[in-house]
Order: sequence, then C-alpha cells, then structure tokens
Amino acid sequence: MSEQPGVPDSQPSIEDRVESMLFGDAPEPQETPEPEPTDDEPDGDITESDEQPEAQDAAPAEDSSELEEINYLGKSYKVPKELANDFKQRDAYTKRTQEVAERARVIEAYEQNLQVQAAFEQETKTEREQLSRLQAQLAQFDNLDLSQLDTDTIVRLSQQEKQVARQIKEIEGALQGKADRVRAQLQQSRQQLIKAGGEYLAKNIPNWGPERQEAIVKQAIAEGFTHEQVVAMNENPNPLTPLLFKLFDKAARLEAIEQRSKSALEKAKSAPPVVKPGASDPQLSERMKTLNFRKQVKTAKTTSEKNALILKRLESKFS
Repeated sequence: MSEQPGVPDSQPSIEDRVESMLFGDAPEPQETPEPEPTDDEPDGDITESDEQPEAQDAAPAEDSSELEEINYLGKSYKVPKELANDFKQRDAYTKRTQEVAERARVIEAYEQNLQVQAAFEQETKTEREQLSRLQAQLAQFDNLDLSQLDTDTIVRLSQQEKQVARQIKEIEGALQGKADRVRAQLQQSRQQLIKAGGEYLAKNIPNWGPERQEAIVKQAIAEGFTHEQVVAMNENPNPLTPLLFKLFDKAARLEAIEQRSKSALEKAKSAPPVVKPGASDPQLSERMKTLNFRKQVKTAKTTSEKNALILKRLESKFS
C-alpha cells in the first residue's frame, strides 16, 4: 500500500479510517494534541500501571510498616510493633484480672448470704430443739384419756399443758424476731449478689441491656431450660448464674453470626458477578488494547509494518 498524494494533512489516513470504522474512536485526551513520538518515549505497550500512577505514588513510608496503632487510656498512639504486642498482652491480662475480680465479688456476695443463714441456724439451734420437745409434750396432753383420771390429776395436767403452751409461744416469738432480722440481712445480701452479678454481666457482655437479656432468655430456652427456670435463676441468683448467662450470650451471638453468614452467602449466589477493577475489567482491557494499537500504528516506520499491525488486529478481533 503506497502513500496517497494530495491528501490534506487535516484528513485522517486510510489506516485511521479503517481502524475507526472497525473499533470506533478511542477516547482521546482533550487537553493538548499528542506529540509525535520521540526517542525519549517508551517503546513498550501501555499497561494498567501506566494508567494509574497514583497507586504507585501512594506507597507507604518505610517507617510506617514498623509501627502499629494502639489505644491507651482512651487515646491512640503509634508505637513499634514489639511494644504494641506488649501493650496488647498487658491489656488482655488486665481485662482477665478485672473479670476474675468481678466474679470474685459475685462469689463473695453469695458466701455472705450462706454465712447469714448458717449464723441463724447456729444461733437458734438450742431454741429450736427446746421448741421441738415442748411441742411433743403438748401432743401428749392431747392423747390423754381423761375418763381414766381423777379430778386432781386432770387439774394438774391442765396447768402443765398451759405452762408448756406459754413456753412454746415465748420461744416462737423469740424465733420470729430473730428470723425477721435474718430475713432483712438475707435480703440485703441478696441485693448485693444481684448487683455484683449485674455488674459482671454489664462489663463482660457487650451492649448489655434489655435486648441482650431477651436474646439470652431465648437462647436459654433453646438450650432446654424453661422460662420459669430462667426467671428463677434471675430472682434467686448464685455464682453460676452470671456464668450461665454469659455462655448463653456467646451461643446467641454465634448463632446470629451463622445466620448472617448463611444469608450473605445465599445473597451472593443470586447476585450478578462483580467485575474487579484493573486487568479483569473487560472495558478497561479493551481500552488498553486500542490505545496500544493506535500507538503502534503511529510509530510504525513503514507502510508494510502498519499493514501487518492492522491485519493482526483484525485477526484478533474476528478470530
């Protein structure tokens, strides 16, 4: 193919017209006309890294790879990775120590409740034993056959019965007073136990509140507990109650994560494929090929080289 004499410089060449008819006009920069190729222009093809130099310029500084961000006393700091690991280990140890201390307060409150009950049992042991004997004696009076006794015996036994009844009433009154006092102490220790358990749960269960409590109750029922049993655990707590609630919370969160993962997987299966940027983007790859083709045609030194490039392009397009 020879050059066409007499064609003005403003009209495109035959090669450009053929390329435009086959592939359309490639997007050209709108700022300035592309200068003629020189010896300084690279001879290689255009790559995606040439199209996106910003990604290369955004490489992190060398020193930043050796630093890691940590949180200390509510503020963020960048420290060497060796120190960051030490801080993380210390933070984990501190949290674990705090959890053990909070659990110890629950156990201490429960033991205080047991001590109050044990003290009441010990303090009233003699009175309860005496009350038991008097009640047995009173029962004997009820079983007497008065028809077999003379009048003097009946009068004497009646007086003894009244005396035993008075003693029983006095002992029962004393025991009632002590029981009321102990009941108040037990109520106070029970409130302390509930408070300690609540603080433990609030600090060790994220987002502790009515919503999490409802999720824990549902999980406990799903594990085989009845609603009445869960209510009883809450109203009559012991050191195991906070630990059980924490386990129920973990189980509930794990099931929620599994449900979300399952839902996301099903949604991903039904969604159309996502085209990643870069070489996997068909439009971007085609644009690269078009730009490289135009550059190669312009830099071809002879007409035969241009023809060979055009034929190769046609073969790749329609093969």
